[in-house]
Amino acid sequence: MSRFDRWFGMFSSLLNAAGTLLIAFIMVVINLDIAGRALFGRPLTGVTEMVIMSIAAIVFLQFSDTLRRGRVIQADSLLRLIERKSPRAYEAMQAVFCLVGALAFAVIVHATIPFLSRALASGDMYGNPAVFALPKWPVRLIMIVGSVAMAVQFLLLFLRHGRRFLRWGEEVGEAGGANGGERQ
Repeated sequence: MSRFDRWFGMFSSLLNAAGTLLIAFIMVVINLDIAGRALFGRPLTGVTEMVIMSIAAIVFLQFSDTLRRGRVIQADSLLRLIERKSPRAYEAMQAVFCLVGALAFAVIVHATIPFLSRALASGDMYGNPAVFALPKWPVRLIMIVGSVAMAVQFLLLFLRHGRRFLRWGEEVGEAGGANGGERQ
């Protein structure tokens, strides 16, 4: 594992931890909202907006670490069959899948940058400014950072599978699917 791979693993773990803290924050906010409704007959203002923003942020914060650890759900019955019949073909397919994944997240980055620019320039908000509003730019920025992290993680996996494919016969490949982690 390269120095960059280790550094990037720590960065992905940090993003994941931020997503976990955001989940805890949302749990507290939702429970305060429920308590406010039950005890005082009054909901907590802005809960809907906070939850809407947080869901997208949580996904983009935690996705690269999930991919890195091999925890992304995938339908891989056919891949496992191919792996048993032709491990080299399996590595080639995984490399292609990872390259496509990297390109897909690069497209998301490219498509989201104008939305971030617009949100920063216009002060665009979620919610009703007269009642409760939150700026949109933090979520847009998180989407970009998370998508860059996913693209980088997919590229690291592409290199891993590509190396195994090219070195076939020189060494036995280590376990790990397109989602990167150990197989179960």
